[in-house]
Amino acid sequence: MNNKKILLSFLLVVLIAISLSAVSAEDATSIQPVNNTVDDVQTAVNSANTGDTVDLSNFAEYDFTNQTVNIKTAGITVDGKGTTTIRGYGDGSGIFAVSAQNVTIKGINFIDTNPKNDFKYNGSTNGWGISVNGGNGGLVQNCN
Repeated sequence: MNNKKILLSFLLVVLIAISLSAVSAEDATSIQPVNNTVDDVQTAVNSANTGDTVDLSNFAEYDFTNQTVNIKTAGITVDGKGTTTIRGYGDGSGIFAVSAQNVTIKGINFIDTNPKNDFKYNGSTNGWGISVNGGNGGLVQNCN
């Protein structure tokens, strides 16, 4: 009788442990754009949920000339993994316009291709890599 109680207690502990390991918040997902277009990056960003990562490393280069990706979901990461280059200047709102909190953008090499930018002769600057408007707590990490 005593052995049955010990066995039942042990099985109960194992069952609780398995149940607790299965109970968690929605698992984070890695989302990759289908192609290296601004529209596909925007689609990937729009489909991301809090905690997800939009992985841009499946393409070496993207062209964001006169286009902007809007990030409105809090707590996502956009990651180029140090192998991604984005050329362009956005549509006047930056290449990435962040309006959500706790967004991380990392591992991306930004190259300004705006023909209106002229740093040699006291020219003006139009466009930028990342624009943050109301998105507190974000992080830009290992970007050039």
